[in-house]
Amino acid sequence: MTDIQGETSATRAPGWYRDPAPANPAFPTTVRYWDGSEWTGRTRPAKKAERQSWQAELAAEQHARAVAQAERLSRMATPEQIAAMAQAQSRLTTDDGQELSGWWRRARAAWVDGIIVRTLTLAFGWVFVERVMAAYRSYVEQVVSAVQAGAETPDPTGLLQAAGSALVALVVIGWVVSFLYHVGFLKGFNATPGKMLFGIEVRLRSRPGVLPWRTVLIRWVVRYAGSIVGIFPVVGLFSWIYTLLNYLWPLWDPRRQALHDHAAGTQVCRR
Repeated sequence: MTDIQGETSATRAPGWYRDPAPANPAFPTTVRYWDGSEWTGRTRPAKKAERQSWQAELAAEQHARAVAQAERLSRMATPEQIAAMAQAQSRLTTDDGQELSGWWRRARAAWVDGIIVRTLTLAFGWVFVERVMAAYRSYVEQVVSAVQAGAETPDPTGLLQAAGSALVALVVIGWVVSFLYHVGFLKGFNATPGKMLFGIEVRLRSRPGVLPWRTVLIRWVVRYAGSIVGIFPVVGLFSWIYTLLNYLWPLWDPRRQALHDHAAGTQVCRR
């Protein structure tokens, strides 16, 4: 099947062709039936090979328009104006033209979200925070008393035993809050409050729109895999390396994707 949009109705044979009015003109994904005289209401999803062919054609058309525009600008614009326009055109975008977010914008959004999640975790888990603080105060008092009496200081493992269950409870509460916060906001709004504040959102690489449940779940699990395995001995020692790499990955990634973006097939874009 080939797209023959440029041919006249007299020469176009009945059949399936690229939809002349797709939902997203920059990324057509459907074909429409031509009955020999007019377009019908019958559509179907395009095959992968067809979509790839169309993307190549659209890319060639965009390149030709860009070359023509550059030639016109070279005749009518100053070198400074041309440089400014070239810089604007060099911004990274998705395959269908939506501008990608820069790393600093993503980082600031993550910091805001982190503050919110930690605040909520402390609020919901305050009773366990008090238990940890009480255990710590008790241990400090024991150490001071032992030093004053010239006796042996207490074993710090006692502190861990006293506060261990409360610490585990806080970690679990933190996971639950993070899960509900990130998954809920991404599914409902494609963006967390931090991302909304800085004008960015999460979308699929293949198309804009509502994120599937599978996508937001994979994204959260892979993003927080470091903190999840961090509670286990030995493996936890390397969790911070994974977390740091994931955090910095968009700096050198050609599509500005973090590791969790690659796993979920998402990109972070300007709204």
